[in-house]
Amino acid sequence: ASMVSEEFFDVLRVKPFIGRPLLPEDHKQGAPPAVLVSYKFWQASLGGDRDLTGKQLRSSGYSFAVAGVMPPSFGFPAQTDVWVPKGVLEPVNPSRSAHNWRVIARLKPEVSVDRARGELSQIAKHIHGDFKDVTAVDATVLPLQDAFTARIRPALLLLSGSVGLLLLIACANVMNMLLARATTQEREFAVRAALGASRMRLVRQCVTESLVLALAGAVLGTVLASWGVRALLVLGQGQIPRSDNVHVNVAVLAFALVLSIVTSVLMGFVPGWRASRPALASVMNEGGRASSSSGGQKYIRNGLVVSQVALTLVLLLSAGLLARSFGRVMAVELGFQRENRLGLDLSMPSPSDKQGEQRLRAFAAQLEEKITRLPGVASIGGTNAPPMSPYGGNGRFLIEGRGDSGDYWPIYHLASAGYFRTLGIPLIRGRLFNDADGAGTPQVAVISRDVANKMFPNEDPIGKRINTGNMDGDQTWITIVGVVADVREHGPEGDSGGAIYTHYLQRAGGGGIASFTWVVHTTIEPTSLIPAIREAVRALDPEVAPKFQTLEENFQSTTSSRRFNLTLLGVFAGVALALAGIGIYGVLAYSVEQRTREIGIRMALGAQPGQVLQMVVRQGGVLVGVGVLIGLLGGYAVSRSLTTMLFNTSPADPATYLSVCAFLCVVALAACTLPALRAAKVDPMVALRHD
Repeated sequence: ASMVSEEFFDVLRVKPFIGRPLLPEDHKQGAPPAVLVSYKFWQASLGGDRDLTGKQLRSSGYSFAVAGVMPPSFGFPAQTDVWVPKGVLEPVNPSRSAHNWRVIARLKPEVSVDRARGELSQIAKHIHGDFKDVTAVDATVLPLQDAFTARIRPALLLLSGSVGLLLLIACANVMNMLLARATTQEREFAVRAALGASRMRLVRQCVTESLVLALAGAVLGTVLASWGVRALLVLGQGQIPRSDNVHVNVAVLAFALVLSIVTSVLMGFVPGWRASRPALASVMNEGGRASSSSGGQKYIRNGLVVSQVALTLVLLLSAGLLARSFGRVMAVELGFQRENRLGLDLSMPSPSDKQGEQRLRAFAAQLEEKITRLPGVASIGGTNAPPMSPYGGNGRFLIEGRGDSGDYWPIYHLASAGYFRTLGIPLIRGRLFNDADGAGTPQVAVISRDVANKMFPNEDPIGKRINTGNMDGDQTWITIVGVVADVREHGPEGDSGGAIYTHYLQRAGGGGIASFTWVVHTTIEPTSLIPAIREAVRALDPEVAPKFQTLEENFQSTTSSRRFNLTLLGVFAGVALALAGIGIYGVLAYSVEQRTREIGIRMALGAQPGQVLQMVVRQGGVLVGVGVLIGLLGGYAVSRSLTTMLFNTSPADPATYLSVCAFLCVVALAACTLPALRAAKVDPMVALRHD
């Protein structure tokens, strides 16, 4: 669900597909709650019934009337199923440091984004100067499309660049094969030219053959594209904006088909143009022997192999850097344990009085006891802001006798006594929460090592008192009783920032435990406990809807974009490597075929098979070596554009460059070895009678 202001849909100029829009009176405090639902939710949960009369949704103690259904194409903010009027549920927040809302504006036709950005920046700076409690120092404007695609843009650019490089590699491969074929057709073309065939007629034959191959490939490619898009959506789940609308688009398919035709025409024209201008006398004088390649054709084919190797190395280096970066992300110490941990998210109505707070405390205590008694549960702990989640907030706090923490804003946690043991967060000094800490007892806090080092340098923080009232409204002073290790709250790529933990039963005001996450450490498969835990929640309150996710799943979601980018580039690099290997093999195999008589003469004059093997491998090695040198330069230039996608990895990482080059050389050596072995087995007598 997303809470929206009165003019949200007017700004976006979208109206319900069925039913009525949210009216101004729907946004007034105390109005009968009404909501709009997504088309997907309407189909899945409301049966697609066009009669919305009497349709009700219950959540957080409220009953919402379904006023309308949004169009199938509308899904903003992402993954929203229900749009709720902001004024009905959200009380007026007097805090000037609460940055909890995203704002959307429609610019006037004559106003540019740059002008709006400048004006808004000036306004924000004036507000910051006039009101000292406003913590935001500036504001900016970002086009909505950029906001949609900012996270996925690097991956899309990477995908587009990889497609382009792969197309060039494939073209070089096809060109090499067509050049080799054209060479064998020189005698045929010479005879046809002598009989009166025009040069364009001969070129047209090559282009037609190339087109037939291209069209056959296009048909197969269309089928593979359909499968590929499905695989891409599964792989990029949660990474691709508006993924529901992603499919094999007719316009894109047409573009790809036109590109295939243009490419095939060029690939057929170049070899055809060369083969259609043979020197008739020299070709005819060769008699029955197949024509050998001219020096120019050899240079072209060798140049194409070099370009294939260079482009492949660029893709391999990019994939290698992303793989090394991903490995370093996965090796980061998070500060807590995620294996065999199941997360249980609960959202309940915020208490409006002391009795409501007491009911929340009783519910939490009873649920903790019920889950603890379940078979397979080792321990349980809860917090309002679990690691790697979007929940929780940060802010300044007061230190007794010193003032506030200034620009240092640790994350504020409510936590139960078992939270640290359940997540495996080690105690450094003092003590953790225990059974003596509870409602009505002196309030205590545990701080992280970062808070201790920055706020209490060269002194013992145990016994010091702090006040977090600006974050939760409770002005009671809290005594620090323990220091724990730092936790990477925002995943492996986030900082090990500071955190303040207060006891969840001592500071239940402000709705802190209304939205709470329990983490269960299990001795069995975590998901197998979901039915029993769901039943325990239902037994206490059937209107509380639990949401489950293991901490491992949560962790995987934080690294999914890196995994997505790495997999995409890895697939392209693998295909490029296969094409490059085929290209090297093809050129050397053709070269051996063309040099069969020469090799036979060499062996008849005493050359050993090992020398012939070395000669052919050396020929391929020179091509690979030149390609590697060019590819290193190109790879370094391209890898610098990947800087924002790398984690603790230099774009010029020596280990990656050495390992990738070695791997490519091994594959290239294997591609060289097969033709070389064939050359080494040439029978001199058979070779001398060749052709």
